[in-house]
Amino acid sequence: MTRVEATVDINAPVEEVFAFASDWRRWEDWWEGVSGFRPTTELTRGNGTRYAYKAWVAGVTLNLETEIHDFVENVGWRGVVTKGPPHTTQWVFEAKGNATRLTYILEYSLPVPVVGSLLDSLLMRPGWQRRLESSLENLRLAFEKRRVLPRGASTLAEQENKAIVNRFGEASNAKNFDAIRELLAPDFVRHCQATPEVVVQNREAFLQYLKADATVIPDSRQTVQHLVAEGNLVAFWINYEGTQEGQMGSFPPSHKRMQLDVSGIFRIRDSKLAELWVTWDNLAALAQLGHFPPPPMAQK
Repeated sequence: MTRVEATVDINAPVEEVFAFASDWRRWEDWWEGVSGFRPTTELTRGNGTRYAYKAWVAGVTLNLETEIHDFVENVGWRGVVTKGPPHTTQWVFEAKGNATRLTYILEYSLPVPVVGSLLDSLLMRPGWQRRLESSLENLRLAFEKRRVLPRGASTLAEQENKAIVNRFGEASNAKNFDAIRELLAPDFVRHCQATPEVVVQNREAFLQYLKADATVIPDSRQTVQHLVAEGNLVAFWINYEGTQEGQMGSFPPSHKRMQLDVSGIFRIRDSKLAELWVTWDNLAALAQLGHFPPPPMAQK
């Protein structure tokens, strides 16, 4: 069993730090390589609560689930994996005067004893150490930057997040895939009901999808109509237009032009695009391109 431990000191009372750090809705804001947290039980906090999430480990996206044990308010809790590679986590909160010391402990084992031990010492353990230290520092910064604003006000971070989404749109219009890569987190995830056959669970898969789309509609262009930011989320409404010059699934090139309204939400983490929910009207697109209603079958 390998044990990895990281500690961070936060200049605030333990009650405030515990309330902030135990809010699962904030975890993906500062946890590196982890996204998509959601409760899978009726409970959303405390003993017995289970959380599903995705973790980027050694170049692979894993679907995991953890159950909370030994939860004590302002003291800590323990997480036991119920789905995925065996491991446990422990959060310990200690009051240090008016400050708080937060310690995170990860314990795991690799399936192959000899090779696993060598791989662990050379790669896995140092990688986890860096990730834990960086994530706790992200937590500290996120906690210290929080502030209460009057209704309708916008934080500087929210304005920066909108600027990142705007840069993504500009790079997409220019087909500048190197610039797009710089804007994406390595574990970027895309959700889209309109294209259920397209699975995107990392940055490279999303870049492949965008490059393929550029061959189908090479003159595609998106124009932002609305951007609304709240916390680490940016909602958008854009107008997408272009001409179909390539094969689109089972539909041959039509050389016709379409205009679509597209809406979605980006999640930002560490100034990178980490997750996207997006949708549009497929029937409207197919109708404009001449593919719907489908042409009658040729008579035999």
